[in-house]
Amino acid sequence: MTALNLLALCAFALSCYGWGNIARLCFHADRQPYSYVVALGLVVLAFIGGVLNAIHLASYRSIAICAYIGILVGMCFLVPAFRNVGWRSPYTPNLRAQWIFAVAAVSTAIFLTVTLLPTTIFNVGDDFRTYLPRIVRMRETGTLGGNPFEMLGLSDFGTQSFFQALLMTWFPLTYAYSFDTIFCFVLGLWLLIDFGGSNKCTAGMMTFAICVYVIINPQIVNISSVYSTTALVLTLIIATKSFLEALHKGARDAPALILVFGIVGRHRNTS
Repeated sequence: MTALNLLALCAFALSCYGWGNIARLCFHADRQPYSYVVALGLVVLAFIGGVLNAIHLASYRSIAICAYIGILVGMCFLVPAFRNVGWRSPYTPNLRAQWIFAVAAVSTAIFLTVTLLPTTIFNVGDDFRTYLPRIVRMRETGTLGGNPFEMLGLSDFGTQSFFQALLMTWFPLTYAYSFDTIFCFVLGLWLLIDFGGSNKCTAGMMTFAICVYVIINPQIVNISSVYSTTALVLTLIIATKSFLEALHKGARDAPALILVFGIVGRHRNTS
């Protein structure tokens, strides 16, 4: 069962990777770390989900189509990428730290999947009355807006519920924690590792940053956005750095900074 859960999370990551590559081709002239491309996929899917929510088409069928289109596109990019990867031994001195960080990230994903799925305890006041009904409502009615009993109304982008509903393509409703607490937590960890490596941080500095990220307790009491916002903010930081570098070099095609900034702002306001 754990293997199937991990496979579903990998399918979601591959879908994000596919959509992220579309954004990368549009806004980035050079190659980007895999974690950043996956995070860009979250940004693109958040935009798509907001549009579908606004026009009342964010139902389970449309959400599944978005997921599988991303997987197909992701496979088209992933197969050539694997062919061009130069695999090197983990015992190489310069790569030893990277392999250790990679093993730590994968181990964290496995540990969280084993211990949190399926979830048996939810917050009665928030989850059962607010967050879980939103997932079901979006999948069944295609929107969170236009409901007089929903305080978010038509102005809500429905980002968090859309991602949770997308993962429900493979998971039952009781696996709602899989998006934020598992996938986005590991994605944030992955972003930190790649960002530190691309900026030539020492292994000690990266270890300290990872420990701070892991140890800080965000006081999760429901399935609202916590680590999803963190992952998007980290994505915004990387996009800002890439944007400034592009301006410094005088590049004509600047990164998707405005799109990332807009999605992060909407996500923070409506989650």
